[in-house]
Amino acid sequence: GIVDVLKGLKENGIILINSRKRPNDFPFSDKYKVATVDATGIALKHELLVGGIPVVNTPILGAIPKILDRITLDSLQKVIAEKWSGSLAERNISATKDAFMQVEVS
Repeated sequence: GIVDVLKGLKENGIILINSRKRPNDFPFSDKYKVATVDATGIALKHELLVGGIPVVNTPILGAIPKILDRITLDSLQKVIAEKWSGSLAERNISATKDAFMQVEVS
């Protein structure tokens, strides 16, 4: 069946969506704070792929500091640099920056 992804979300709660659409394109944008980012496009741009499939987790993480005050982009990028090295770290760090810059919030 269909999963109600909004179930339990408080009014004015935040929804982060992997989409090229704008936040106000979603019918629930009047009830919730909606943020959108093209995480798939960013993953493709930075060649964050597994088996040819874009891995969107890092771009999604990059959008979070823009919509929440609890984490900074710099702290996120430091963790990435500690976890990975070389080209993989550079691509993930660049992806977080792109997502941070591109995320749109209603």
